[in-house]
Amino acid sequence: MDIVSKADIFNSPSLLMLDSLPLPTILVDTEGRIAQVNQLVCELLEEEAGHLIGSPFLRGSWLLIRTDNSVLEAPEELLVSSPQDQEAINGVRIGLILKKNTVWLSFHAKSLFSEENDYQGSVVTFVDVTTNTNAELKASRQASRLLSVPEHQTNYIIRTDLEGNFLYLNQAARVQFDREDEDEDVFRSLNYLTDPKYAISCIKAAAYCIDHPGSYRHIEIRCYNNKREYFWTAWDLVGITDDTGDVVEIQAVGHDISQKKRMADLLGETSQMARIGGWEISSFSKQVSWTPETYRIHDVAEGTRISMRRVIQFFHEEHQPIIRRAYRELISNGEPFDLSLKLHTAQRRELWVRVIGQRESVHGNFVRAYGVIQDITESQLSKERIKHREWLFQSVFNSTADALFIIDQERRVINCNQSALRILEIDQKEDVLGVDATSFQKDPFTKEEVTSIRKAIDETGLWTSEVEFVSTKSRVFWGSLAITTFPEMGYGVVRITDITDKKKAEALLLESNQHLTKANQELDRFVYSASHDLRAPLTSILGLISLAETENGLEEVQGYLQHMKKSAHRLDAFIKDLIYFSRNARMEVTAEPIDFNDLIGGIFEQYQFMDHEVPVKTSLEVNQHTTFFTDQSRLHIVLGNIISNAMKYRMNRRDAESYVKVGIEVNQEEAIIRVEDNGIGIPSAHQSKIFEMFYRADDHKPGSGLGLYIVKETIEKLKGSIKVRSSHELGTEFTLHLPQLPLKS
Repeated sequence: MDIVSKADIFNSPSLLMLDSLPLPTILVDTEGRIAQVNQLVCELLEEEAGHLIGSPFLRGSWLLIRTDNSVLEAPEELLVSSPQDQEAINGVRIGLILKKNTVWLSFHAKSLFSEENDYQGSVVTFVDVTTNTNAELKASRQASRLLSVPEHQTNYIIRTDLEGNFLYLNQAARVQFDREDEDEDVFRSLNYLTDPKYAISCIKAAAYCIDHPGSYRHIEIRCYNNKREYFWTAWDLVGITDDTGDVVEIQAVGHDISQKKRMADLLGETSQMARIGGWEISSFSKQVSWTPETYRIHDVAEGTRISMRRVIQFFHEEHQPIIRRAYRELISNGEPFDLSLKLHTAQRRELWVRVIGQRESVHGNFVRAYGVIQDITESQLSKERIKHREWLFQSVFNSTADALFIIDQERRVINCNQSALRILEIDQKEDVLGVDATSFQKDPFTKEEVTSIRKAIDETGLWTSEVEFVSTKSRVFWGSLAITTFPEMGYGVVRITDITDKKKAEALLLESNQHLTKANQELDRFVYSASHDLRAPLTSILGLISLAETENGLEEVQGYLQHMKKSAHRLDAFIKDLIYFSRNARMEVTAEPIDFNDLIGGIFEQYQFMDHEVPVKTSLEVNQHTTFFTDQSRLHIVLGNIISNAMKYRMNRRDAESYVKVGIEVNQEEAIIRVEDNGIGIPSAHQSKIFEMFYRADDHKPGSGLGLYIVKETIEKLKGSIKVRSSHELGTEFTLHLPQLPLKS
């Protein structure tokens, strides 16, 4: 039946042309989807045109059957051969089980081709042959009932009466349920094959089909065979009507979905572990749909209705315009998005989420928007921590007063800080990149020295020395050179600290010591000579006075003699004090009673806010059973140096508060003082050198390197000892043993 044969029927006037035709007519495109329908089709199928256009050919809310009552699985297959043989299809009869009854149609199709003989689609028309077909089928229905579904169908096909008794099972159903050798009477109903938990679903589905003739009901249930092995099945149930339109049988067509269920469960578990949820926005209802994981991410009860407005409100205020614009562009223009945004859940938890959106369209018309949302809070925080550490490193790298060079394995400079440019008088960084880092030394290392340096670095990871350097402008200066390598990372760090002033100070100190030694020797000779010269005549005077006292004389003379005697004693005591002062300047030790609470408390207060805003937690525990005597001023110097170092070299921790603990035990013989901190610690390679003059284990902290040298020298003058125990990045503990100093009479 050739009603239309021109390919241009797909042009814009086609709808008016279709509506003018006397028969229900459908235009099918090259992909087997409905392109246009006329009003007669809408009335026949009881559907709106908008719901039909874009859907697969004759795939809707109705069930298609052939005259033998077999289900037409894929209606578009009716057109499979049409493009190849270019022959029209005429008179193929199909049945549509609608909501109220079954309609039989004579199916006609004609392929459409362009002038270049390209297939453009098909024109399909229907003729209502319900009356004739029903008459033909009425006589044979009862006899052919059990043959209504071909046995070669791979789907499970079951028919029951309204009481649930089985009337028919095809071969596929018998094989799946392992019932091939049993009589049909064994099967009382579909419920008999079903997990009892899902029996109510079967009963409700059958009741719906009875109450709604021609409508089908989809259920997914778990079944088991006679071996009690469970598997998942999906069923479409539909009521079969008699001549009066009443439902007399229930037909169920099912298939195994165990793999689908397992994959769905796996996907759900995977989504939950990865904190990935899905979302969808329908073009018709504008309703937002969420997967369970999406509800969990938002701290919202599963199943709660969510509007687009509520979706936007979950996001941080400053990110709401971004996500609102992204949704608008996606729905309007099909612009996909992939955003990382901050979100506040229903329980006010702050999260970072990654939101991805896509759009699905049919013939350019928006159908739905969909995508995923993932909780990336940990990942985002890690990125921020890394970014902060990079910023901190760059700040320290560029703000340190020492010259720092980052070198490759060939000792070539790949980066340097501003202090390096300043100290070596380099105009710009590009001038030093790629240069050998040792080229600025006044006297380059010999091969033997290079070998020794490499060996030391391999053993300890660090090599230090004091070397003379020459700047680009010929300025000679002394520098403390430290080389650290990281072989696994392929680079190293060269640090140069300008110690020219230190070297000058050392030279000046040596010269001053020589002068001081000479001055002390001269002073000793002066005091000795002066005391000897002064005491000799005074001794004679005292002797004369003693003789005069034995003589009889005038009373006034005796009075004068007494005054002379007193003056002579005062002069002698003064000279003795001069001698004692000279000796005491060299001895530098006096014994005094020590109040540890007052002494340590003052030191804590003095250094508490030394170089940081947040104070270090301090504690003092004194276990004292007797008075302790030592040189208080020297003890103050010792403890002040150690405690200030503990506060200066604190560790900025997230997991613990920085502290300095002082514990003191005093007995009759000695005082044991322990100073403990949880600071950056002292690497083991440095611990044997920390008491050397001018030695610094950490050049990034200010100080002359004399502090611990002075501590050790002072403790030795107090006849005590000091030990250190330290772990890098864990903390340090100094232990002092100071003996009781006897009181001077």
